[in-house]
Amino acid sequence: MSPRNVAADLNDSGVYLMERGDFDLAGDTFMDAALMMNRAFCKDYNSSDSWDEGDTATNSAQRIIERLDSKDNDTNVWRSEHLHHYSPPMDLPEDPNNLFSICDLSAIITYNLALSFHVRGDIAQNNDFLVKSISWYEIAVSLLNTEGDTNENRSMIQCRHSIAATCLSNISKVQSALGQQDAAETFMEKARSRMSMSILSPPVSSPAA
Repeated sequence: MSPRNVAADLNDSGVYLMERGDFDLAGDTFMDAALMMNRAFCKDYNSSDSWDEGDTATNSAQRIIERLDSKDNDTNVWRSEHLHHYSPPMDLPEDPNNLFSICDLSAIITYNLALSFHVRGDIAQNNDFLVKSISWYEIAVSLLNTEGDTNENRSMIQCRHSIAATCLSNISKVQSALGQQDAAETFMEKARSRMSMSILSPPVSSPAA
């Protein structure tokens, strides 16, 4: 299995854990997914490498199985009153045509990792976690910014702007929680601007024959 596919499986497991309130293990799982996606960036990756991505997947899966054995698996905490104001974690999209680049997929995983720090920071009133969430949200935005809009369909452009806007909006919320109101307003304005770009992105013209 390729690093990209392993990362996708780990990300989806992390989303499952987030929905059940196991934010610590979800964060660890998203980190594993991010490391696997980083592996997919490596141009010198080769399947005969002594490093085995299966080890990461197996270890993560075992941790998840052990934790879920003692959990109520029918509870989705994301619907609870104290979490409804957070943007939800994101599954990686079904992408048979490979429209999403590695940067796009990495940005979604990184957003989820940031969200796990964000929620844990709020619940535990842990400013270190909140500051880490800002760093990861900013990385997600930077990954989305690496992709140009040339020769892409409108939906892909809108999707990228929407994810970036969500990250920026969440940074604003974290800055507000940290008492940084000026920064919070700045990032909220950036979020609004990015969201307007997702709405107003013009169709990409086909190249002239």
